[in-house]
Amino acid sequence: PLANYVWNDASTNPDITISSADTVSLILTQNGCQYFDTIVVDYTVPFQPNLISDTMLCPGQSFQIAFSNNYSFLWSNNSTDSSLVIDSPGLYWVEINDHGCIVIDSISVQFYPDPTVNLGNDTVICNATALSLDVFQQNATYVWHNNSSASNYTATNTELIWVTLTDSNNCQVTDSIYVEKIDITLDLGPDLLLCDGDVVELNALQPFMANYQWQDNSYSSSYSITSAGQYFVTVSSSICQSSDTVNVDYINLIPDFTGDSAICYGSTIAFTNLSQISSNDYIQSYLWEFGDLQSSSAENPIHLYNAAGQYDVSLTITSSFGCSARITANNYVQVYAVPEASFIYQTENTDAIEPLIYFESTSPNSDNWFWKINNVPVAATENFTYDFDAFSSGYQYVELIVTNDFGCSDTVTQYIKIDEATILYVPNAFTPFNAGNLNNTFKPIFTSGFEKQSYRFMIFNRWGEVIFESMDPEVGWDGTYGNKLCEMGVYVWYIEYMDDQSSETKTVNGTVTLIR
Repeated sequence: PLANYVWNDASTNPDITISSADTVSLILTQNGCQYFDTIVVDYTVPFQPNLISDTMLCPGQSFQIAFSNNYSFLWSNNSTDSSLVIDSPGLYWVEINDHGCIVIDSISVQFYPDPTVNLGNDTVICNATALSLDVFQQNATYVWHNNSSASNYTATNTELIWVTLTDSNNCQVTDSIYVEKIDITLDLGPDLLLCDGDVVELNALQPFMANYQWQDNSYSSSYSITSAGQYFVTVSSSICQSSDTVNVDYINLIPDFTGDSAICYGSTIAFTNLSQISSNDYIQSYLWEFGDLQSSSAENPIHLYNAAGQYDVSLTITSSFGCSARITANNYVQVYAVPEASFIYQTENTDAIEPLIYFESTSPNSDNWFWKINNVPVAATENFTYDFDAFSSGYQYVELIVTNDFGCSDTVTQYIKIDEATILYVPNAFTPFNAGNLNNTFKPIFTSGFEKQSYRFMIFNRWGEVIFESMDPEVGWDGTYGNKLCEMGVYVWYIEYMDDQSSETKTVNGTVTLIR
């Protein structure tokens, strides 16, 4: 049956909407009967999740939606947790039961395309090379490991390089690359000019692991040079490689000489240099050592040895580059003693009447003798006697040449004086004033051997009286005394003179018969 309704707000509808907390009362009249009821309504404002608006995320990003635990939750993935981590694109919703009040909210999450940056693989750069890295993108920003904001970077050393790129969506991506700088420092040096016998070590060692290959396929980091040639090495490490070459030449010195090997004492030796040198240099100096503490720097010296014996001879040659070589010839020179020519002579009678002389060699170290007198060969024996021509007065030239078995010789000369003989002839009679005018003057006859200035000639009679005297050898006694012819008979004569060899004053006397 029909009823009448009167609510506390005076409304008469059979229902009432409650929108706030209140005490609600109703008077219902039906069939004349009234009914009354009252209800207290406690109104609760339900929780509003207020999820963020639909959003875009960068790859790799995520975010969490979290609520307090005062409510009951049901997520789109059937999770009942109070939070949800979103890391993939999709439509996400949540149903929240707040004491019976149900609230639903949703969010659409999408992801931007992956930002890209690629520095490449870890790499190696060699020596003076560099690695250029460029990550330019439109509307992007950059942060490098060194805080640079440029879009490019040039690597020149060993380092770890990274860059963070932020694209136009504000998404970031980072990449890194390790760059190793291998600096092969290789220098074998300039081309070499070496002295014969020199050994040089070429060193290609690097301060890191490296491989070495020389021209002969040897693999050491160093190489010993002992001969001329072209030497090269290749050093490699990873992708880096370097090569160097050096040309090596040697100066070849060959000392040599010649010269007389046997001489006589007093003779000189002319040494001749026969040394040779390679065309890449020249001989700058010479040092000769003759074995007698004497030396010379001449190229072709002449040397005199001061004593007999055997001598070593050495020659050292030095090039302009400073290379030297030496040769020694042991006992190269034999200096033979020279005979010393000398002689003595013994006289038996050295005047011009009978000049016979004995010659004797007194020459040591002699084996052969050759005698000359007045440049005429006279003997080839050690000793001999020579008879000079009669009346060969004066100086005679005597020469002795002696040699030994080694061909050494010596010569000595002497002048031998043969005295003039005092030749005096005194007649024993004369006839003054004879008709033929022969033998009419008495005087001694001298041929040589006296000094005329010292001459004195006297005649004595039987009583010792000087009846004639002359100081001139050419003037004789004519048999007179006081301008009168003397009587026939025997008279005494006296002669005084000086010997021109001994400078002695000599006297002779005798008798002469005057015949009429």
